[in-house]
Amino acid sequence: MQKDELIQLHVLFLNIKEKLERLLNDATLFDEYQKLGVYPTEIHKTKEQHKIAVLTLAKKFAAIMADEKNSELDKIAIRLAKMIQKDIEKQFTPRFPKK
Repeated sequence: MQKDELIQLHVLFLNIKEKLERLLNDATLFDEYQKLGVYPTEIHKTKEQHKIAVLTLAKKFAAIMADEKNSELDKIAIRLAKMIQKDIEKQFTPRFPKK
């Protein structure tokens, strides 16, 4: 996925996030996303940062929709959390190993 496509997805997910916050009347639902400090309007942020933000939102969407533990959506949320962790680790790993 190209960076501009990822940013478009980020915009869509941000709109869904805002609607969920209003519907569920809970502004703290997406604290993990807020802490990232990456928003779709910040096009200077890296593709990886936007990817982590999108995956974080997707994980929370799945967790909100999961009605019971071990449901398919709960499994998706868990898988997305692992993907996020992997991307965060990759982002902070030096590209060129020290010799």
